[in-house]
Amino acid sequence: MIRSRLRLHRRRGFTLIEILVALVITVIGLLGIAGMFVANAQGTTYARHATEASVLAEDQLEFMLTTPSANLVSGFDQVDEHGVAVASGGFTRVWSVSWDGDLARIAVTVTWREGDAIREMVFRTLRSR
Repeated sequence: MIRSRLRLHRRRGFTLIEILVALVITVIGLLGIAGMFVANAQGTTYARHATEASVLAEDQLEFMLTTPSANLVSGFDQVDEHGVAVASGGFTRVWSVSWDGDLARIAVTVTWREGDAIREMVFRTLRSR
């Protein structure tokens, strides 16, 4: 009778090893979830910047397509996400115009810094005189 009570008493609860193993598994799972959140935040930041860069490039291309051909020149500017020219803007826009007879090749490059990397988007179009 005493032996059966001791066996029942020993079988109740968890050992320290079991608790430690459960904690390690839980921590590994939580680290994986945290990593997914970080990757999601980085992806969202890139998507926002890429969208802003696309709008800035399209804005400059539209301007270049509506400018008289005699006034088309290459150039650059530093702008914020709204396209306002500021010295410390987060985006650098560079546009180039090269003529091949009556055909202008226009390229607009928008670059921005994202963390330790420099990102870039290039848009190209053609225009006649």
